[in-house]
Amino acid sequence: MLTISNNGIITVNRGDDFSVPLFINQGTELEPVRYVLKGTDEVYLGIFSAGANYLLDTEGTIIFIEDEITYLGIPEIDIYFENAVVRKTFTKDDLNENGDVVVEFASIDTRFLLPGNYYYQIRAKITKDSKEYINTIVKKTPFIVLS
Repeated sequence: MLTISNNGIITVNRGDDFSVPLFINQGTELEPVRYVLKGTDEVYLGIFSAGANYLLDTEGTIIFIEDEITYLGIPEIDIYFENAVVRKTFTKDDLNENGDVVVEFASIDTRFLLPGNYYYQIRAKITKDSKEYINTIVKKTPFIVLS
């Protein structure tokens, strides 16, 4: 089961497979304009703990983590993202026929997350005029894992 609320809150059952298109808007909310990844552009999605102090490893064993909020995302961009519990990278090879990034989760991506509240964030590394730019596509938003 996957649900995404109007304000971007994602709720999933632990261990489910799912995919959703990600529209990258380079326009405004009133006049959206699709940005299509090209060249070396990359989109990063990360999920981080909302303060839980443990995770399950691939064998189902509890692993204790630092007693602080664990951030998600892009290690190349921010040192805090090293502790993401789930990290995904998407390129122009992950586009659908409309030019949207297809965000895909396999069962293994959430199978060992304990049920509870997490957060996700999506950022893009885009090259324009030979310069790299980092843009937040989705700010820190709740990601809820059900059992």
